[in-house]
Amino acid sequence: MANFTSWIKVRSALIRKVVASCAVLPKVALALALLISSQWASAQNLTIAPTTWNVIGLDSNRPVTDGPDTFPVGARVCNTGGATITNLNATLNLGAGSTVISVSGASSIAYGTLTSGTATAQAPSQYTISTPSANCADLYFNVSIARAATSFDRTRTFTISVTGNAGGVPLSISTPANRELYVERLISQNRNLIRQISGPTLAYVGEVYTYSYLTATATGGYDQLENFIAWPSTVFQVLSVSTTYAQPTGAVNSTPYGDACGWQNNPLLPNYRSCVGPAPYPGGGLAAIQF
Repeated sequence: MANFTSWIKVRSALIRKVVASCAVLPKVALALALLISSQWASAQNLTIAPTTWNVIGLDSNRPVTDGPDTFPVGARVCNTGGATITNLNATLNLGAGSTVISVSGASSIAYGTLTSGTATAQAPSQYTISTPSANCADLYFNVSIARAATSFDRTRTFTISVTGNAGGVPLSISTPANRELYVERLISQNRNLIRQISGPTLAYVGEVYTYSYLTATATGGYDQLENFIAWPSTVFQVLSVSTTYAQPTGAVNSTPYGDACGWQNNPLLPNYRSCVGPAPYPGGGLAAIQF
């Protein structure tokens, strides 16, 4: 079980309800590796790392009608310099590959101001804290997959680029260019449940709200687990995520994605899309998530 909380800011329009998508559990053996150092980058006192899984997908049996077709793509950027960063902006860039994968909603975020601090965005540390540090910004976009059986196994490269200004000095950083989204065959199972979504039913532009999302899956846990709600990015901006797992006891996370085995998401390296270590940190059973 996972307890999942998300803090979101309303970007535009009056919202009366939120639609949730299911946890992602692919058909392939969920066994890929530790986010190695090449998966995060630093430049000019900025660090950046992914906060979501590069595996997306459609229902293996009914890709046209069943299951999710929209998935979050996110990154965390942290300011480790001595000056506050202003005019922080982020952009999701889709590159080479199949156009069955496309941006859904906003492709850019105007985040604003980011204070300085000591925390970095190095990926493994994301899965041992429940909330990001004040000097870090979480940036989430959505991508959608064309609902067709021919969409399986398609890929498309992507980056999330970030720019800003610190004391008159322009700054920029991007997630690694050699990363891609992969369309997997997802297996629907009765043991995967959305038990509850709670939060305000009315939301107003410019305000910040908290929504809680309770899910359940196999008690033994998985090497890879992602619990999320596909918030419409033209309306909502996800500010942070906090997840608590039932397995192992007391396990926490500050992203919707739990990498328990060290997933290799670099297609240029051996063992791509498989676990490369360290020992699994399974997240399973009940999960409580807050947005």
